[in-house]
Amino acid sequence: MSIVKLFPFILVGITSINSPHLYSGTYYVVVIDAGSTGSRVHAYKFSLPRSRLKRDSVRKLRFEDELYVARKPGLSSYASNPKKGAESIIELIQKADSFVPKHMRAKTPLIVRATAGLRALPEAVSANLLMQIRVAIANLGYKINDNSVNILQGKDEGINMWYTVNLLTDTLEQTNPMSSLEMGGASAQVTFVLHPGEISNYLSKDVYVRPAVTNRTLFSRSYLGQGISAARLGTLQLEAGNIKTKKFISVCADPVLTKFEENFFGEKVEISGVSREGYSIKEVYLRCRKFVTAYIKATMGNVLQLKGLRKIAAMGYYYQFANDEGLIPRDKNGHVTIQNLLAHAVSPTGGCATHDKQNPWRCFDAIFIVTLLQYGYGIDKNSIIHLYDTIDNYNVEWTLGVAYNYVMAEITTNPDLIHVHHYLRKILSKMRK
Repeated sequence: MSIVKLFPFILVGITSINSPHLYSGTYYVVVIDAGSTGSRVHAYKFSLPRSRLKRDSVRKLRFEDELYVARKPGLSSYASNPKKGAESIIELIQKADSFVPKHMRAKTPLIVRATAGLRALPEAVSANLLMQIRVAIANLGYKINDNSVNILQGKDEGINMWYTVNLLTDTLEQTNPMSSLEMGGASAQVTFVLHPGEISNYLSKDVYVRPAVTNRTLFSRSYLGQGISAARLGTLQLEAGNIKTKKFISVCADPVLTKFEENFFGEKVEISGVSREGYSIKEVYLRCRKFVTAYIKATMGNVLQLKGLRKIAAMGYYYQFANDEGLIPRDKNGHVTIQNLLAHAVSPTGGCATHDKQNPWRCFDAIFIVTLLQYGYGIDKNSIIHLYDTIDNYNVEWTLGVAYNYVMAEITTNPDLIHVHHYLRKILSKMRK
């Protein structure tokens, strides 16, 4: 088996890039991100001025507008009630009805992708949820096919996010583009460029060639269990020494919790925190970190450290945690180091020194993020980690890559892939003017 695999673009079955036919018009795509902690609808509008479809004209494709709506809980929370889960997705899709003109819906691809929350469920359960959604969307009037509803594989989620963040930061063509870290509820994705001398350090199943601009070799892996919700539950189970118990007493939980009921992926458990009386802040941190470190080692598999990480961009819960803790300007992009995160966690105002019933996971989350980045991924404690939620008012989401692939599939097939980057850079053109 080859050490690298081609990352499959989905541009299939349309006209060649040098087609003499005239193309123009407006394109819409509706993408549902059915995540583990919540579901989101992204409805995109693109325009292509009337022109012959040549290399110099396709670059005129422009992003025009976006509708974004989020809701909780995640799809996996409906494991025991799949029809209700399908209804929650339909309610999101209906939000796009006011954005996509009625006469355009039959031409508008509707794409539903479930992520790690469903990958973590038993296969029969996740299949039933997806089947209910397929049935529910059949008569909504959007363009669908056999692949409209599916589970997004972790590697595809990671690669799409890597592509998105490098497009939006205009670093895709650099020798060392941004490395992409993303943390959701059930999994965490890591994607970065590998240089020739680094490829042999990683398993072939984690190495891909991305055929755009120039061929770039990527490491990409989705670590199931490293999402924040999965990590909380997994660490509780490891500390208890019992994956079947529903009652936990934990040194990682805030002691304000007494028989606190929490829902993990549709499963209710009871949590009580252990008293911190008589312990210093550092001791509180260290006694939880022991279990966190053991859990991370169990979820890393046979890749212990990722030495190729450079110019790091972090999204998802990394951003949310830093934003909630006041480590970056409120609701703005920013940057931190692991040392910043650690110092805050053990400060008098950090999660390991205070009690907060509204957010009882502050101490654990800080410990997990610091330990994962430093000891799991091997990032230096003083490396700058750029935190993004939006760039130029545009949501930094893997859905961008999916939507653009579908628009390109409407325009052309087998494009000269060196120009795919130029198509996608037009997303930014209107916002940056």
